[in-house]
Amino acid sequence: MVICLPRDTEDLKKRFMVYGAGGPLASLSLTVVGYLLHLALPSGSYIGYLFLLIALLSFLIFVVTIIPMQVGGFTTDGGRILNLLRGGERTQFETLLIKLITQSTAGVRPALLNWQDLVEADHLGRKLNSPFHIYIQSYFFQSAWDKGDLEMAHQHLLAYVVGSESIPKGLRGMVWLDAALFFAVAKQEYAQARTYWQNFIPSAIIPKAQIHAVEAALLLEENRQQAAEKIDAAVRELPNMLDRGAALALHDILLVLKGIAA
Repeated sequence: MVICLPRDTEDLKKRFMVYGAGGPLASLSLTVVGYLLHLALPSGSYIGYLFLLIALLSFLIFVVTIIPMQVGGFTTDGGRILNLLRGGERTQFETLLIKLITQSTAGVRPALLNWQDLVEADHLGRKLNSPFHIYIQSYFFQSAWDKGDLEMAHQHLLAYVVGSESIPKGLRGMVWLDAALFFAVAKQEYAQARTYWQNFIPSAIIPKAQIHAVEAALLLEENRQQAAEKIDAAVRELPNMLDRGAALALHDILLVLKGIAA
């Protein structure tokens, strides 16, 4: 599995279609190469059968990824390409979502994201009943908190939590981390923060910096020395976050926690 993140928002629709087509085309290419190697090797050889198996599996992957469908909160490459080719509101929503992701991963902190883009994406996502609409609530929440509007952040966080069932299990832990950190740091409601923390299930996809940040916030009540150690661990992990914009906001939160722990 490969992830590719654009550096800017120029001509995102066309570039993302090319990127989306890359996976299925790579699988189809491997199918052809594997089958040709199978034919080139002596009949009945073990290696020949191995290349035939590679060709068959690659062809199956090609078929699965090129067919437009949605499974478990994920859309296949074929589905994403079709959504972008259709034009109209669905393409507009997909493009806005890609734009927000691109800006954030490129280092635009949540407070500086275009609020009008969020409002428009929210409107289109609701209208289209898109399962990806829930991620707009996440951006709303992060942006409002980064701006210091705790009431607005709270509202969007609750919407994010309510819609969390539509998020794939491997990513759902982000919801509970965001909620636990917000209630511990911004609201200072530690009992509620711990309730959300108990729902968290670790995943390799989830940045360690955010896990350590929540652990630090929850430790402040009981053991400030351990909390300080977790803060330092979180700071060391910040460069490993793919979402550089979120990392900037988290860095500021860690500075607040460090001041309390001192």
